[in-house]
Amino acid sequence: MKKRILSVILCLALIFSSSMVFAATKPAQIKEDKTVKVYIDGVSMKIINVAITKDSTLMLSTEFFTSLGVPSKGLSWDKTKKNLSVTKGNTKIKLGIDNATASLNGKKVTLPIKPTMYKGKAYFPADFVAECFDKKFIGNAADTSTYFVKSKADFSANQKLLKAILTSMNSMSRFKVSEDVTFNMDGTGLVINMTAKSSTETDVTAKTSLSKVKYTQTTNGQLTEPTVNICIVNNQQCVQANGGEWQKIDLNEKELAEQFDFKAVFSSNDVINAASNVTKGTKENEIVLKANILMGQTLPTLLAGLGVTNAKYTQQSMEVTLDKTSFLVSKIVFKVTGTTILQGKSYKISVNYLTNYSDVNSDFKVELPAELLK
Repeated sequence: MKKRILSVILCLALIFSSSMVFAATKPAQIKEDKTVKVYIDGVSMKIINVAITKDSTLMLSTEFFTSLGVPSKGLSWDKTKKNLSVTKGNTKIKLGIDNATASLNGKKVTLPIKPTMYKGKAYFPADFVAECFDKKFIGNAADTSTYFVKSKADFSANQKLLKAILTSMNSMSRFKVSEDVTFNMDGTGLVINMTAKSSTETDVTAKTSLSKVKYTQTTNGQLTEPTVNICIVNNQQCVQANGGEWQKIDLNEKELAEQFDFKAVFSSNDVINAASNVTKGTKENEIVLKANILMGQTLPTLLAGLGVTNAKYTQQSMEVTLDKTSFLVSKIVFKVTGTTILQGKSYKISVNYLTNYSDVNSDFKVELPAELLK
């Protein structure tokens, strides 16, 4: 009996150890990804040799080095040893195919993913390469085929700028906002063209605001022109459609505070910090924050209100214009094109969204509807 138990244990041990050997020698999973987009300081990298992923890590050929500013004479490929030597200024890198050890400025470093050959081309882990040149390499969780490369200094500067914008916008006591939205949806059996224009007056100190929205919408050629008024007063959100009765919702302390907080508009994260680029505005004291990505929840919230909750963007852009001294925003522009699925059918969508801020901290009074002040 003991011999039988011992033999079973030995068999299990052999099976377990052989499976461990198999797991250890399991070949890496390499996949082509022809949809990959890499933006380096806001400029789209031209990818000639198809991008690949090796065990889910993005790998790019030597063209990534040249896109990062490495001169052609700074790349030396040893065909026999399959080693690449890279030189740009004071940065010197040595990498070997199927070698987990690299050299960065004379110091050995261990790579989590080994460089590899694919279809006769040498490929290297993109995140490690970017790091060698003191850059951030950030993938977009919302679009796994899009990556942003930004110098660590500029990444940090964007981080500070966005924090300053949020602080400054949340410090306003009064302001006015005008918004202009166009939305188009086109697909089998459904064509929607909509414009929405709104004006809002807000008194943060008094915790009151009034928004007036007018829609013009054609659905399969049929025109409707609804109007909506939204008011915050007496710790309530009040909504009136087409001049009808006001619908009132009580707001708790947290919900009321969120109505006057710009966090949902100017939220910052690593993707935004890496994707954003600062340029000069049209006015002397203006700067513009641009990116091929959207910031905050403004547009997703708008689309959700239109019944679009699963949009996939093919193109997206934002421009935020602000005063470089006060960090107050004067204009926001969002643009997207993409697709959505409704009841199993695919539809093309496009959205243009323009916001203008004015009368910041000026002396005006929000003219609230008399029936809400009783």
